[in-house]
Amino acid sequence: MPEDRVEDEEVLYRRVRHEYLVFIEGEWKCGENAFGDPDQQPSVDRAKLQGDSPHPTRAEPSDGIARLVATKVRAIQTVVKRRPSGVQEYPYRIDIKPDPTEQAHRGFNPAHARIYATPEEKMGSKAWRMLKDELSAMAIMELPPEKVDT
Repeated sequence: MPEDRVEDEEVLYRRVRHEYLVFIEGEWKCGENAFGDPDQQPSVDRAKLQGDSPHPTRAEPSDGIARLVATKVRAIQTVVKRRPSGVQEYPYRIDIKPDPTEQAHRGFNPAHARIYATPEEKMGSKAWRMLKDELSAMAIMELPPEKVDT
């Protein structure tokens, strides 16, 4: 049974569909919307709960698997709530929560977790874009896609 808290040193894997990957200077990178999520809570898998392997996270051979570290995710401080006038109200606190769930490509996934912002409210489009950009920038391609034309 997974622990109730994602520890700071934990490695997290994010499945990135091929359309959200870019190939730049010989390397695969997370592109725009690699961390998109309709609920503004991107899914990740906790490496230690799947044998420290990125392979269970992959659903399709064309998927890339990006790696994040929980402490770096929690260190994001650039995502802020703003009033319509543009004045900053407060920074969101970014965290990760365990969220074991059923998934079509692998059945029950005890390693599943979600990245979320506190307070848990729908972020404005600029704050949401900033969070996705920060996550994409810090992600390292752990497992490149297979069978994708560059």
